[in-house]
Amino acid sequence: MRSALLFVSVAAATAAIASGSRGIVGISVDRAVFTVVTSVLPDSPAEEAGIQVGDRVIAIGGFPTSKLQTIEEFISRVSGPLDSEVELELKRGESGSPFRVRLRRITPPSQTPFKPPGDFNPEHARSQPMV
Repeated sequence: MRSALLFVSVAAATAAIASGSRGIVGISVDRAVFTVVTSVLPDSPAEEAGIQVGDRVIAIGGFPTSKLQTIEEFISRVSGPLDSEVELELKRGESGSPFRVRLRRITPPSQTPFKPPGDFNPEHARSQPMV
């Protein structure tokens, strides 16, 4: 399963997030089915609100995610100015009732660039990235 953390640059729409000028809520989503939560950042607003892996985002600020065409549109709606709030409507499981959470956007945690070990051999590396 391929995932994209909301604070990782996916395309031009996320460049501002990576620079720290936009806030995140602390979820990652599947690149193909970008409405499904694949992980929750520890100590994030999403974790505090009880969002869980497998939850499906069905609306962002009242806008149905079914109308979004790309992950960049999703990221653009979920991320926003630092300390601002966004309301997510989610559904847990097939029979669960939708529920809403209001999340405060926070500064993305700093990420250190990957440094391969000294014995790293690029010829033995996997051809597909592991995320």
